[in-house]
Amino acid sequence: MQSCSNAIIEGTIEIYSKIQEDLRATPAKFHYMFNLRDVSKVIQGILMCSNKSVQSAETMQKLWANEASRVF
Repeated sequence: MQSCSNAIIEGTIEIYSKIQEDLRATPAKFHYMFNLRDVSKVIQGILMCSNKSVQSAETMQKLWANEASRVF
């Protein structure tokens, strides 16, 4: 799964950058406050999963997509 690590980190940072541009906080949508702590929450969520439950790159991608959508 280490082969996926760079792609996961780059993808998470790319999503964070895109959200910072597109989803700015307004008085009506004040909950759109994102910071680098949210990036770490995605990575922490992935790291909480055991090695036995992630056996393939496809499973890792699904896990990353779930964590990214959960946080952002």
